[in-house]
Parts: sequence; C-alpha cells; structure tokens
Amino acid sequence: MDFSLTEEQEMLKKIVREFAERKLKPRVREFEENGIDYDLVRELYDLGVMGLPIPEKYGGGGSDNYLDSIIVMEELARIDPAFCMAANDTWAPAVVINAFGRVSQKKKWIIPMMKGEKFGSFATTEPGAGSDSFSMKTTIKPDGDGFVVNGSKAWITNAKIADIYCVWGYTDKSKRSRGITTAILEKGMDGLSFGKKEELCGFRGSYTGALYFDDVHIPKKNIIGRPGDGFMHLMGLLDSGRIAMAAIANGISQAAFETARDYVKEREQFGRPIANFQWIRMTLADMWTKLQASKLISYKCAYLAEENQMSNELIQLASSAKYYASEVAMWITTNAVQMAGSMGYSKEMMLEKYFRDAKFMSIGEGTTQIQKLILASRLLGSKKVIL
Repeated sequence: MDFSLTEEQEMLKKIVREFAERKLKPRVREFEENGIDYDLVRELYDLGVMGLPIPEKYGGGGSDNYLDSIIVMEELARIDPAFCMAANDTWAPAVVINAFGRVSQKKKWIIPMMKGEKFGSFATTEPGAGSDSFSMKTTIKPDGDGFVVNGSKAWITNAKIADIYCVWGYTDKSKRSRGITTAILEKGMDGLSFGKKEELCGFRGSYTGALYFDDVHIPKKNIIGRPGDGFMHLMGLLDSGRIAMAAIANGISQAAFETARDYVKEREQFGRPIANFQWIRMTLADMWTKLQASKLISYKCAYLAEENQMSNELIQLASSAKYYASEVAMWITTNAVQMAGSMGYSKEMMLEKYFRDAKFMSIGEGTTQIQKLILASRLLGSKKVIL
C-alpha cells in the first residue's frame, strides 16, 4: 500500500484548500447565522470536485479511488464541516441511483445533480427510527399504476433545499428487511411538505429539517430497483457514508490541532510561551498521533473500497473509522479549547465552533455505540444485522 498522494491528488487537495480558504473561511460565522450559500456549492460542481465516483458519462468525475473523495471532504471540513456535509449530500442520491438504478433514471436525475442544477438529499431517519431503521413508519405502497408515499422523516440534511429526495419506506412491513423500498421524490410533488429548520448545537449552517409525506403519488419509474430491495441498497451504502463521516471528523480535528498549535506558540504566561509547558507539549503530541492514526484507518478503508465494496474487513474498518475519528475529534477539540482557556471558549476563536461541530460526529450516521456493536458483532462472527 502506497501512503503517498499521487500528483493528481496533491493538485486536487490544493484546489479544494484554496477554494475553502478563499471562499468559505471569511463567511463561516455568517453561515452559522444565516445558513450556507448554496451558490458556493454550485461552484464546487463547476470545479469538478463533487461526485467524483460517479461515471463521466453521467457528469461525474469517473474516479475509482475513494481517497479522492476523502481528500475533498477533509479539506472542506477543515474550514466548515457543515458546508462540507451539505455539499456532499447534494449528490448523495446519485450514489444510490448509479449503483442500483436503470439507465433512464441515471440520465434523468444524476446528470442534473452533477451539473449543480439540482440538489439531492438522503431521507432515512425518522422521529422513532434512528439507529433502528426497522422501526421506520414511512410507507411506499402500490397504488394503481404507481405508488403512494406516507409518513415523515426527521433530521434530514438539505431538507427544504433539495430538489431530489432518496426516500426509504415499507412496502410490506411483515417482510422486515425484504419489505423496504427505495423511491425518488421530487420537490413540488403534491403532498410533500417540510418542517422548520432545526436549531442545532453544531453544524448550524446546514439546513436540517423534517420531510412530511401525505399521499404523495409517484410513478413506478421512481422506484429504484425492485420493491423490497431498499434494505439491500441501504446496506450497500452504509460503509461509504461512515467513511465520509470519518473524513469530516478528521477535517475538524485537523483544524482544531492547527489552531491550538499556532495559539500556544504566541500566548505567553509566566514570562514565556505556553508551548514551553509540558502538558501543552505532551497534549499536542497526542493530538497529532491520534489524528494520524484516524486518517490512516480512513485511508485503508478507501483502499479496501476499491477492491471489494462489501468485504467483511471493509465493514469492520468503516465502523472503526467512523467511531474512532468521531472520538478523536471530540478529544482534540476539547483539549484545544482547554489550551486556549477563555479565548477558546469565546467566539473570538473558531475553537468553540470546532468543539460544537465535533459532538455531532459521534451521533450522525450511526452513533459511536452502534459502530462498536457492529464491530464487535463482526469480530465475534455474528450474522445479526445491526445498522
């Protein structure tokens, strides 16, 4: 395994970092108050750094190296993880459609997403169905020559912003995993409505809210794959989602580490820079080491994803990457705030934002506890499904 970036990946990293430093950094506080500027997301599509794994014939980057996507997410999250997550989710339905959809569906929905003309959103979580996806109450039932969707989704990124929604619901709940169906809904459909923007502790710039389905009628051509295949689709996507969350967490950790490192070299107490004190030095060393370990797990996931999308090792490592990166981000941001004292706790510095954002990483896309249960289950040879 080669741990060095290719010349093309170094260029990709440089392009995204320059964009983030120039376009995002001056406006991060503004985004927290007023929401992110989605015109900047469109600029990322123009740069060609969104949808990298999507085939070129549908407007994507045609990359078969998942590390390319990790590089983009780490660099965006280093400046604003809320922007990173919202931007990444604008093409999330394209992953499902590309993997499991028909050619006509790919042409209809993926191409406009890859042009930045339409934004997407994933909709799985419900008020009573977070880690336990089998408890979802949304239904996608046959109705005449189509289907009708009823129910609701909660905590959905880009909820009111998106144009294309990838939604999961039961066609036949008695069949459990074989009764879940994947459907595409579009903004403007009768019966589709939205809740208020949620006021979050971190990731405040992202538009997170609820979706409501009240007899939303969709044609058969909006069903991805066959009715009942939805759980298989979810299982095929969970690993990439967890690796993405690890990349975002590592971006937060990188930002907090750099900010703390630079601050302690300038801040003086007792007549000398606090970087001279032992606790500061030892904690910086721990920060750097934990961050490198976390990145290496993510990078190995990228390597394995190229080889086999559903290998047991990848499933284990994806859960490890997600939970470890989340815990490292919380640990690094907590200690970075502590190093800066009152300044770190104030909005004079970005550390308090990194701290708030880091907490979400151990909750979204499967909690730390769920990731550990998945990992332990695999290590012990259990075949029980834990999302």
